[in-house]
Amino acid sequence: MTFFAGQMNDDRWRRAAVLFLAILLLLAPILAVAASSQPPVSTPAASMTIARSGHTATLLADGRILVAGGHSSITTAEIYDPARNEWNTAGNLSIVRIGHTATLLPNGQVLAIGGTLYYGSQRGDLYDPATNRWRLDGTPTITRRGHTATLLNDGTVLVAGGALDSSTSAERYTPSSGTWSDTGNMSTLRYYHSATLLPNGRVLAVGGTSLSKLAELYDPASGEWLATKPMQYVHSSHTATLMPNGRVLVVGGFNSYYGPYPAPYDSTAQSNTEIYTIATNTWIAGPPTMLTRWNHTATLLPDGRVVVIGGYSGYGQIQNSVEIYDPAAGRWYPAQPLREPRANHTATLLPDGTIMVIGGSGPSGILSSAERYDPRNAVLGIQRFLPWISRRLPTALPQLHTPPILIPVTPTPAIFPLSNSHT
Repeated sequence: MTFFAGQMNDDRWRRAAVLFLAILLLLAPILAVAASSQPPVSTPAASMTIARSGHTATLLADGRILVAGGHSSITTAEIYDPARNEWNTAGNLSIVRIGHTATLLPNGQVLAIGGTLYYGSQRGDLYDPATNRWRLDGTPTITRRGHTATLLNDGTVLVAGGALDSSTSAERYTPSSGTWSDTGNMSTLRYYHSATLLPNGRVLAVGGTSLSKLAELYDPASGEWLATKPMQYVHSSHTATLMPNGRVLVVGGFNSYYGPYPAPYDSTAQSNTEIYTIATNTWIAGPPTMLTRWNHTATLLPDGRVVVIGGYSGYGQIQNSVEIYDPAAGRWYPAQPLREPRANHTATLLPDGTIMVIGGSGPSGILSSAERYDPRNAVLGIQRFLPWISRRLPTALPQLHTPPILIPVTPTPAIFPLSNSHT
C-alpha cells in the first residue's frame, strides 16, 4: 500500500509540473508584449574621449557635467552637454588625480584636490567654466586621497580624512582668499568614508577603511567633532544619502580588514543598510538591499526615493543591477538594470530627472561609455512582467514638473589593498 501511495503522489507532482509548464507557455506571449511595451529606462549616451574609473563628475550651474581625472594616470578633463549629447575638452589638471574630490563652489567654479600618492603634491586645481581652464589655487597642508570635501553653508569647504600620514586630520578652504586653515581632528582614522551635510549645518562622517562603528559630527561653529551613538554595522566604500525627511541612509560597503580580496577572504561586501536620525542622534538598522554592494552610487530623486546603481558584489563581480528605495514603504524594489555592468562609476542627477551614469570599471576593463537612466520609466519588482497587479506595488516614478533639488555627491574611488600604494 505504501508503494502505491508513493506512486500516486509522484503522479500528482508530475501532473502539477506539466500544468505549470502549460500555463507558462500560454502566458509567454503576454509577458513578452508587456515587457516590450515598456518605455526604455536606460539609453546609450555619447562616450567619453578616454576611459575613466575613479574620476569625478560635477554638475555645473548651466546643466553640463564636468568629468575630471580617473584611472591610468589621467590629467585630462572633459564636459558633457546633455542637450547636444556630446563631450568637449575642458583643459588639463596640474597633476594626475584618482581618488580625489571635485566640489562645486558658490561662484560656479570647481575645486579639485587630492587624489595623489606622493608627498609634496598638496595643490588644488580650480576650474573656471567661463574660461574652460584650470589654475592652481591654494595649497592644502596635507596630501590626501580617499578623503571627503563638503561645501558648508558659509561657502567654505571642509576637507577631512584620507591623508597619507594622518587620516584623522581636517582643514577648511576659503574660496574668497584661496587659503587653507586647520580645523579640529576626527577621533577615528578615516579614508574612503562618507561626509554628509545635514540640515542643521553640521557634517556627518561615517565609516571608512578603519572599519569603526563610531560616526561623528563636525560643528562648523566650534571646529570640533562630536560622536554620535554607535552605528549598527561598519562600512567602507559605501554611500550616504540625505533624504528629505532629514534622515541619512547608509548603504552597503565592505566590512572586513581584508578588503575586497578573493575567496576565502572575501566575505566583505554587504547588503546592510542603516538610517541616522538627527533629532535623536541615533542609528537604526534599515532594510537590506537585495544584492551586496560596494563602490556603487546612490542618487536622491525629487520624490524622496533613492536609486542605487551598480557596484561590486564581491571580488571582481561587477553588476548592472538597480534598486530603488522607497522611504514611505520602507523597502527596496528591483528596477530595470543598466545596459552594462559598472563599478566605481559616477551617477549625476540632471535637471530633467534622468541620471547620467558615466565610466567606471566593467568586466572587460575601464569604460569610456555612458548611459542615461530614466527612473521615471522604471517599473518596479514583479510589475516588470505582471503590470496588471500594479495596485499592489508602487507604480513607476512620477514625471517631474519642476527642477529637482540637486545634492552634490562625491563618488567613492576604487578600493584595493589597504596600503598607501592602493590605486
